[in-house]
Amino acid sequence: MTLFMNACAFLVNVLTLPLHIAEVIGLLSFYKRVFPLIVYKISISYNDKMNDNKRELFRNLDKFYPTKGSLRILELGCGSGANFEHYPTGCRITCIDPNPHFQKYLKKILHVICKTTKYFYLYKTGFWR
Repeated sequence: MTLFMNACAFLVNVLTLPLHIAEVIGLLSFYKRVFPLIVYKISISYNDKMNDNKRELFRNLDKFYPTKGSLRILELGCGSGANFEHYPTGCRITCIDPNPHFQKYLKKILHVICKTTKYFYLYKTGFWR
């Protein structure tokens, strides 16, 4: 079993070698800053094209409201918040993204949808550098 685990660890290290090299020479931090901007720009046109499809996908969320309290949604990899406008009114959203540079774009869309970011909290984790 140990041999198998060592082989798997070696394979993962080989596959992620380009990421390790990019981090050493400073490209990974540049990528983490530029990627959210690119996603934000693309998501604007993508959301316009996919609006009807997303509305259809999210239309049944109202059925999941609990008898007491509000609907709680966990959004993993929320990015710039492209799905937020499709969530039901009054739900509580917890969103997680490993890239802290999405925060600026996430706040923009929250101001448009929620009119406030009063309840927006940033929790830094070990993933954020």
